[in-house]
Amino acid sequence: VELPAYTGQSSPEAPPPQETPTNPPLPPPTPQPQNPPTPQPQTQTQPTPQPQSQPTPNPPSDYVDLCDGMVTDLGNRPMQPLAKPRYLETVVDPQFGTTIRRITDIVGQQGETGDRAILKPMYNTIQAWNADESYLILYQRGRGHALFD
Repeated sequence: VELPAYTGQSSPEAPPPQETPTNPPLPPPTPQPQNPPTPQPQTQTQPTPQPQSQPTPNPPSDYVDLCDGMVTDLGNRPMQPLAKPRYLETVVDPQFGTTIRRITDIVGQQGETGDRAILKPMYNTIQAWNADESYLILYQRGRGHALFD
């Protein structure tokens, strides 16, 4: 089949060019109802009350300041050497002035040595002292818990 050469003119047998269909114009958008603005509550600024000085109450006559003479700041302090007291004896910490009492003597009393010569509180699982601090529970490696009164 041979096709006629293109001359840029329409031939008499060719149908007239058709217009491409276009979409009809869209209708204008429907206006959406708008909510009226919510009224904001009006706040009134009140003057800041000034603290009133009150007289410091006198402590009761049997008042004891437990921190009297103690170090109460948060500064770092280097450790000082401290001799270990004997069983149930006390020593005063030279840095802070606190009294320390040795309450166990695993080597002297029980004759333990090496890894078993350790008594320690189990703070992460149970409280070491009871409510009135009359009993203490400690853990000894290799033996288990021990109750001290």
